Amino acid sequence: MIKRRDSQIDIMRFVAVSLIIYAHTRISSTVLFNIRTFDVVLIVFASGLTFSRFQAKKSTSLLTYIKLRSKRLLIPAWSIASLYLILLFIGSFIIDDFKSPSTLFIINSFSFSGGIGYIWIFYIIFTGSIVNYIMNHFIINKKNNHRILIVALYCVIVIIIIQFTNNIASIYFNNLFLVPLGFSIIQVIALVVDGVNLKFRYTMIILLIVLFGYSYINLGFQPDNYKYPPRSQYLIYGTLMTLGIYSLTLNKKGFNNKYISKLIQYISINSLQIYFYPVSYTH
Repeated sequence: MIKRRDSQIDIMRFVAVSLIIYAHTRISSTVLFNIRTFDVVLIVFASGLTFSRFQAKKSTSLLTYIKLRSKRLLIPAWSIASLYLILLFIGSFIIDDFKSPSTLFIINSFSFSGGIGYIWIFYIIFTGSIVNYIMNHFIINKKNNHRILIVALYCVIVIIIIQFTNNIASIYFNNLFLVPLGFSIIQVIALVVDGVNLKFRYTMIILLIVLFGYSYINLGFQPDNYKYPPRSQYLIYGTLMTLGIYSLTLNKKGFNNKYISKLIQYISINSLQIYFYPVSYTH
């Protein structure tokens, strides 16, 4: 049976992966580099939207869901890491002055606490999806009249935690806890965004524009400097751009050109793999 495609999610993943690859082509312009920095927010949001539309209503146990997401995200990430490390070992035998990866580098790579960069996105989406499951099944549900307030409270608490622990946290605590915690905000927003009416969504966008303007006056336009872990300026800018794209593509049902449609769907289906290989090659 052919799975039904969601054109809006496909477009979001296509745009996000394109911007991520573009970012790793050594952009010389600081302004362009900061403009495209919402790419990770967009791909995380698309993941949260997928859960909200296709998985939130399923009566799957938490343990079963963790197993399913591990197969989808962690095992591919570890497989890619293994291939990458094997190539590094081979390179150390072939190329002069090419050092083989250390034991610490290998451990950090498989634990997502350092080592190989760029596979951390698998871990971020994995942890965010678990947060979404818990929020959806135990805290938020369709009958809860305070779901927007709960999400807003969660966002504020996470931002405060990151703001007060970022400067004192170790690199391991930062990578394993603060970074995924910050990006989980985006997945949680995606969990409820479909249930928000047009007036409320535009109110959110206007509020984000005001907050972004205030941030720009005080800090300038440099959201990428606040990306790891994601702090208020980065989250405000990323959410603003993402909700803008969400609104523009909300009722998109398909594409007139079948070749463009196939291209976007292919990149969407294989977004994480397509993200990793070109990025690894450029580095």
